[in-house]
Parts: sequence; structure tokens; C-alpha cells
Amino acid sequence: MSNLAGVLPAVLSAVAWGVGDFAGGMGARRESPYRVLGVVSAAGLLALLAAGLLTREALPRPADVGWALLGGAAGAVGIVALYRALAEGSAAVVSPTAAVVGAAIPVIAGAVLEGPPGGDRLLGIALGLLGIWLVSRSAE
Repeated sequence: MSNLAGVLPAVLSAVAWGVGDFAGGMGARRESPYRVLGVVSAAGLLALLAAGLLTREALPRPADVGWALLGGAAGAVGIVALYRALAEGSAAVVSPTAAVVGAAIPVIAGAVLEGPPGGDRLLGIALGLLGIWLVSRSAE
């Protein structure tokens, strides 16, 4: 049973992520992606503040706040681009492409800082790229 301890949170996380992508793309078809991002960010901030208060988390250090703001700004640019692409294109092509491109940044950073990834990770990258190619071919 202990091997399955992470399954439910993982499934719930995947469902939440998928619903968020779908709802964000649909919202961006009706409203500005910037407005959608504002509403989503405000809701996320409120949820995080509530969770922090409920669990009595300590306040973050100023340096951590700075890094969080920088990361949040980069994430906002990415989410607006994703919402715009979902509003204008096929979600079957946009979502996997965004996922692989988003995963490429830490892979590249890891390769530079720690050396190239191992064979199993390279296989995963190759399969992701193959998946994008197959999905984009079926959308033509």
C-alpha cells in the first residue's frame, strides 16, 4: 500500500493541471489572455495564502520573495503565451508542445550544470519530441 501513497495526489494534480489548461484556453477565447491570467493568478495567490495561514508557515525571506517574483513573471509570460496559443490553435498540438518546451529548459540547465542526462532521460526526451511530431502531423 505504501507504494501507492503518491498515486492519488498525483492523479488529482494531473486532473487539476488539465482542467486549468482547458479552462484557461476556453477563457482566453472569450476574454483577453491577460485578464484570464489575472483572475487565475489572484485565485492561486488566495489559495496559497489560505494554505500558508492554515499550516502556519513562516514568512519567506526577502531574497526568496525576489526569486519568486522573478519566477512568477517568467511563468506569467509562459501562461499568457499558452492561453493565446490554446485560443488560436489546436489544443492537441499546443499542450504537448508547451509541455516538452517547458521541460527543455530545466533539462538544458541540468545538462550545463551537472552534465548530460542519462540514457533513460534522453529516451524520454526523444519520445516527447516524437509525440509532438505525431500530434502535429495528425492536425494537418
